Amino acid sequence: MKFYYYLVFITLFSKGLYAQSGTKDSLFFKLDQEFLIPKVHPVDGYLYYVFKNSGNNGLFYLTEMDGTNGPIIIEKEEIINPKSYINKLRLKFKKVRGKGLNDWTLSEHFESFVIFLVKKEEQVQLQQFYVID
Repeated sequence: MKFYYYLVFITLFSKGLYAQSGTKDSLFFKLDQEFLIPKVHPVDGYLYYVFKNSGNNGLFYLTEMDGTNGPIIIEKEEIINPKSYINKLRLKFKKVRGKGLNDWTLSEHFESFVIFLVKKEEQVQLQQFYVID
């Protein structure tokens, strides 16, 4: 009888673990160089993107992942402007001491998304990072 209890317990427990490893939603940002600012790392020379008014408590930035660029395969309506997306969720990313976006909440929010940057004729997947000064 104990064997059946263990079997039921293991079955229920394994389904709970599977449910926690869900898929991520995708965000397709169009390249807006006034709000999603491209920069080059001074030492390593790689390209990264930061949001305007961020970098107040650490730094949240996005880098292009190698081998993930390709032709655009989504509808034009799915491509969103990063500035309007952030402004829509402004209360969630409330300013730190009145100085721009909260990088930690940006990092937590975008953790549940796969982010793509849509350039003129291609899209590239971005990887997020959060660094503390």
